[in-house]
Amino acid sequence: MSRAYVVGTFDTKGDELRYVADAVRDVGDGVDVVLVDVGTTGSAGGVDVTASDVADHHPDGAEAVWSTDRG
Repeated sequence: MSRAYVVGTFDTKGDELRYVADAVRDVGDGVDVVLVDVGTTGSAGGVDVTASDVADHHPDGAEAVWSTDRG
């Protein structure tokens, strides 16, 4: 089975990223789409890999990731 990852900041671009995921599902025969949130607020739901999951792998710990600073 093929797998595609849709990676983005679901806290701010969730609608757009879900649109891309749906488009891949529509054209990809049997493609498994995985939604990965790399946002820095950790507030998005309905994803397969949460921002917290990603942040837990930061070398300085998850607390080094969380911010409202968009820079």
